[in-house]
Amino acid sequence: MKGLFGILLLLGLLSVPLFVTRDSEGTTTLPRCAIIIVSDLGGYDDIELEKADQFHQYLIDEDYTEDDICFLTEGSRSGSDGAPTISNIESAFSWLQNTSESSSQPVVYISDHVIWALGNVTFRFSDGNITTSAINSWLNSTIYQELTFILGGNRSGLAGPELRGP
Repeated sequence: MKGLFGILLLLGLLSVPLFVTRDSEGTTTLPRCAIIIVSDLGGYDDIELEKADQFHQYLIDEDYTEDDICFLTEGSRSGSDGAPTISNIESAFSWLQNTSESSSQPVVYISDHVIWALGNVTFRFSDGNITTSAINSWLNSTIYQELTFILGGNRSGLAGPELRGP
């Protein structure tokens, strides 16, 4: 399963440069916005933290600024905007809704522990859970041209079929 995740992450990374559009002076013209969330349920997983750090650095290398990225992870990590609490995650998706425009191609990366509970696929965090239907609702309220959603972590494949675009 880790090999499959690596392939999916690589494919996601390869598609991110397509989001870069520059005018004749080299200025980025697309509104940029990315959310990276690493679950803290049961403590942070070092491998998942490293993957998220690498993805964060990749976005920076692709000319995203720290203001273009909401990075919810362990507080000591470079670029961290805070812990992945339910409140911070809700704020991140609210920021995405307010930042993204019709020409935007936002990126959402979630490394999480996913469970199937009472008929709902649920992302788990140390201070609570968020259902895929809540994330769908937030994304359906967001204007964008194209969205890249990268799932990683323990049983993250459960959430894939549940997350649908508008």
